[in-house]
Amino acid sequence: MVRNSLRLVTSIIFAVGASIFATPSIAQEGCEPTLVAETSAGAMVRLAVSSTCHAGQSVVIHHNGMMISEMMDDTGMLLLAIPALTETAFFMAELGTDGSVAVATTAVPSLSFYDRVALQWKGNSGLELHAREFEGAYMSEDHVWRETPQSMDRAALGEGGFLVSLGREDAAEGNQAEVYTFPSATVSRVGTVLMSVEAVISQGNCATDVAAQAIQVKSGGDLAVRELSISMPSCDSEGDIIVLGALVDDIKIGSN
Repeated sequence: MVRNSLRLVTSIIFAVGASIFATPSIAQEGCEPTLVAETSAGAMVRLAVSSTCHAGQSVVIHHNGMMISEMMDDTGMLLLAIPALTETAFFMAELGTDGSVAVATTAVPSLSFYDRVALQWKGNSGLELHAREFEGAYMSEDHVWRETPQSMDRAALGEGGFLVSLGREDAAEGNQAEVYTFPSATVSRVGTVLMSVEAVISQGNCATDVAAQAIQVKSGGDLAVRELSISMPSCDSEGDIIVLGALVDDIKIGSN
């Protein structure tokens, strides 16, 4: 009788132990991160990242060498739009610090109608991407930069380009980028878009070497990558602006 009782108690202990160890896997069910990519107008891609286990955590989006740091919201969602750099656009989301990843691919055939210039960096670099369409003056309607990024509708109508700012300095790694898009195949004007990288000297970047990368996509699919290393002036120059015109190529627009 005692032996039977011991067998019964032992069985109960094993059963309870098994249920305890099984609980975390049940709790994690449905927690696998997902990434959905959907092509939209202007050769843009809408991304939706979802993972309830990574709510409020950092996420890095990878696309063709471009990296963007963002944060998941409190529900474990992130929605954003990214300019595609290739017609077969592959994206990867790297979530948190546990090695979780999700991937997605979408076709972006309309990219062939656009020229695209991306500038990316980490942290407080002070860098800015500027485009002066048809050699327009600074602060004119033809000057496209982060303060006057213009709308995607402008490109859809073949009137001019637009700029998108991506990433967060306060997220893990602090990967940021600015991407300028110009509708080279549909614009009715002929001329040149003057491209430049500029920087405001601040206490955060003075007397340092700033690393950046330029990715340039020409209408028709050609892609070029250029590594940039910029020696910033001394901190006595705080507030000054330096113009680095040779770091990215101008966009030449012929007759369509």
